[in-house]
Amino acid sequence: MGNKIVLLLPVGVMLGLFIFGYASLSGTEEVTNEELQETIILQAEQLDDSHVNIKWQWGNFPKDGLAGMDYIELLIIDASGNEKTSAVSGGMLQLTQGDDTLYHSDEVKKTANGAVMSLPNDMSDEAILGPSGEATFRLAEPLEEEETVAINYYHTWVEHPLSLSQEVTLNEALEKEISQYYWISKVSN
Repeated sequence: MGNKIVLLLPVGVMLGLFIFGYASLSGTEEVTNEELQETIILQAEQLDDSHVNIKWQWGNFPKDGLAGMDYIELLIIDASGNEKTSAVSGGMLQLTQGDDTLYHSDEVKKTANGAVMSLPNDMSDEAILGPSGEATFRLAEPLEEEETVAINYYHTWVEHPLSLSQEVTLNEALEKEISQYYWISKVSN
């Protein structure tokens, strides 16, 4: 009897871990890239007169995988509803996983109606780029009282060439290249 316990105890523990792991994984809701829009948490905060901070966190991981680039767009809208095109002078973007920073960029591109920072969607080894991050835009001049900030988070799920310029908006460029493979989540202050 004494030797049987030595054999049965590890088998029982392994069986319990298997059942618990299976129950945990089957309880996780899976979403597609198209459905991911319903689970994203997007927050914008004006840090001071010259800096706007955006944080995002995906609620789930898309079961159909990662591909393409995502974009954070900042628009400054004046009192009459017009977008100010040269309102951003720089920025910083970082992608995180837990407490680790996996990607960093300070590249900001201007478009016909605002400014854009791009971020990769990628998974390699244990690193997953895209689901969690933070971007800070530096404004060329302080916001006036009647101006508002609008943030658009564009998620794509196909590889695509995209050349941004000051002659076209980000939405127009994406619509031309990958019209059915992206969505936009918006927040404003």
